[in-house]
Amino acid sequence: MIIQHNMQAENGSGIFKRVNRDKKRDSERLSSGYRINRSADDAAGLAISEKLRTQIRGLSKAGDNIQDGISLLQTADGALSEISNVIHRMRELCVQGANDTNADEDRNAIQQELNHMSQCIDDILEHTEFNTMKILRLGDAYIDYVETVIGTLPPNVTLSSNILQSGALSPPGPGRPPANYAFATIDFSALKTAADVQTLLDTGFYTTCCTCDNKYNIRFVNNSSTPSQNVGRNPVFDVNIQGLTSGADVVNAIVRTVRTNHFTEFMVDPADRGKLIIYDNRPGQQPYPAQDRGVVEPQLIHTDAVINDPGGLQIQVGPNAGQLVPLNLPTLSSAILGVDMLNVGNNMVANRSLELADEALDMLNFERSKIGALQNRLEYAYDYAMNAEENQQAAESRIRDADMADEMVAYTTKDILEQVAQSMIAQSNRKPEMVLSLLG
Repeated sequence: MIIQHNMQAENGSGIFKRVNRDKKRDSERLSSGYRINRSADDAAGLAISEKLRTQIRGLSKAGDNIQDGISLLQTADGALSEISNVIHRMRELCVQGANDTNADEDRNAIQQELNHMSQCIDDILEHTEFNTMKILRLGDAYIDYVETVIGTLPPNVTLSSNILQSGALSPPGPGRPPANYAFATIDFSALKTAADVQTLLDTGFYTTCCTCDNKYNIRFVNNSSTPSQNVGRNPVFDVNIQGLTSGADVVNAIVRTVRTNHFTEFMVDPADRGKLIIYDNRPGQQPYPAQDRGVVEPQLIHTDAVINDPGGLQIQVGPNAGQLVPLNLPTLSSAILGVDMLNVGNNMVANRSLELADEALDMLNFERSKIGALQNRLEYAYDYAMNAEENQQAAESRIRDADMADEMVAYTTKDILEQVAQSMIAQSNRKPEMVLSLLG
């Protein structure tokens, strides 16, 4: 029997310490609800759990992003819906203006409303914002125009431009007020035969408007049907020269065919019927500087509208880099829609304007269908993100969360073992007392 080393007590003490340590860990799990409170609890499980947590938080924020994207698309669709209503009204006005029971004053009143409707479209597009972003106009330059010369008047047709007259012109027709000045004459007198007239085929000239920057193109064609008249940016007027035999016939055909949007007009020179006078019909107004307005060139130009789209928006729909859905919203204006220059000056022009309104509605319907498809796509993406978040949350819970029933059983077990260890230590410490009985 030895007294220096009470191995039974030492053994009981070691067991007590281990049980007490495990009991403390079980108590911590019960208090926090987590099975893993530090990396030492489960190093591999912690690494997996942390990666899952990263995905879960990213999916939650991606869901918020998607809902913001859906709200943006709904804002854009609402604006396009209102623009569609405006174009329906413009189309209605074109139908009204195409009727030849309208007097000039009636058509002027209709034209005035058309012009305001065009401006209304641009106002809606300009003021449609989401989080201060102009979502239907994402750049500074929305549309550019590329002009290409496709025909030039023959050399025997001469142009005298920028002729400012101090005396007033007297435009033909009852009740027409005198015009201030002419800014060009074109002399077709050298065309004396049908063959001469045919040299004009597929050529033409343009004149800039006296009140805006539009260029009115006059194109010579061979077409026995009713000449077509186009409206829009840099409109083209087709003048039928089939069967014409002189320059005077050509001038008459131009005057009969061309009706511009604003105040630039055409008339036969009373002194020489083979000459065309182009003048500014704004009585009482001073002429614009010749270099800015009223410019005529012996060139037929083709104009292409090039949309300067600065790129669409991107919606982050997932928790990882590159998980994006592009929102390619349309970059629009009344010019891009082709309704900025609708005209009801006469029946033919009004009918062409009616066609342009239909084309604009088709474009709008196409863009709205794309927006609707994008919204559906984002809604599916949102459902997926929420489903993925739920499943990964469940996976992370299985790794990290404590099973309270199991932990309580373990805690109770440790509590019993701790009490038993204390009792065994107490019993082991009584053995050295037996030495005293031997000594006594």
